[in-house]
Amino acid sequence: YHNYAGENVTEITGILNGTTNFILTKMREEGSSFEDTLKEAQRLGYAERDPSADIDGFDTSRKTAILLSMTSGNRCRHEDIYTEGIRNVSDIDMAYAKALGYSIKLLGSVQTVEDKYFAYVAPMMVEEQDPLYPVNGVYNGIRIVGNCLGTTMLYGMGAGKLPTASAVVSDIIAAVRHKSNFQGIGWSDKMIEIEPMGGSAFRYFLRVEGTEEGIEKELKSYFVEDGKVKVHVLPGRKDEFAIISDILFEEDFLARLSAFEDETGRRVFHYLRVNSGSEE
Repeated sequence: YHNYAGENVTEITGILNGTTNFILTKMREEGSSFEDTLKEAQRLGYAERDPSADIDGFDTSRKTAILLSMTSGNRCRHEDIYTEGIRNVSDIDMAYAKALGYSIKLLGSVQTVEDKYFAYVAPMMVEEQDPLYPVNGVYNGIRIVGNCLGTTMLYGMGAGKLPTASAVVSDIIAAVRHKSNFQGIGWSDKMIEIEPMGGSAFRYFLRVEGTEEGIEKELKSYFVEDGKVKVHVLPGRKDEFAIISDILFEEDFLARLSAFEDETGRRVFHYLRVNSGSEE
């Protein structure tokens, strides 16, 4: 925190939970299902018997709130942060991501735009050029964007008994060292307002029922207005295909998604956000 005191930090995005990153990495590497990989994580001691705090994103949401408080200098409620876990990420999603050169990560992100604050927790498709792409297993990584330093990266283990013990002991030592010299938490009691998720913009990966035949016009009209629709199909599958949309505000995307399904009668089996600014 003190090392960035001279920076105007505009964004912090990170993999903040080692358990979920372990699960997603195993799914990518082995092609296994979410359920089977979760059981392995529990067997190895990375996931609790009740894993909801990790896999539903609540742990990442709390850490994201701390990061937002550190960057803004004010308090925020983690309950106000849009939070989506990894329960619905499937081996099929992973197969598409791998084929397209992406990795799926559960990210917590905070961004400051002028005097507005944006924050979310969600599984994202991360491109190979992103420094978070190679952060695998139980490791955590945080990408920090500042006005002078540009992009910097912090990296280390985020799950397991020894990394957890190290963090606890570090806090105890810090408390003892400053027992006669009160150290403030680093932000005020003022509460900030987090912008609605609908105001955030992403590209979207969509898995659509059937084939693209007969709905090319609708695909372009709703999702890919600025160029040719690129269709992706996994080998051996004829029941669905995937596309990646233009950059859209979330509120607009959800309205388009509903209208597309109503007009075409085709289901979108699942969608994932793609890190903004990527190019195909």
